[in-house]
Amino acid sequence: AKERSTDTYREGICCPACHDSLTPERESRFAERQRQIELADARGTTHLGVSGADTARIRADSAPDS
Repeated sequence: AKERSTDTYREGICCPACHDSLTPERESRFAERQRQIELADARGTTHLGVSGADTARIRADSAPDS
């Protein structure tokens, strides 16, 4: 929590430990990913993958019958 209050912390992009080691390409990539996460959140969806409930259902549906 303390690191989030520093000037070098940018959510989803960098933290105090890594802010000076990011290449411009990686920083740009992380910034775009964070933007997509925020857009998905605003829509009420997930950015990547499936929800935990969906994962459980998929596993149950594909489990061999016992």
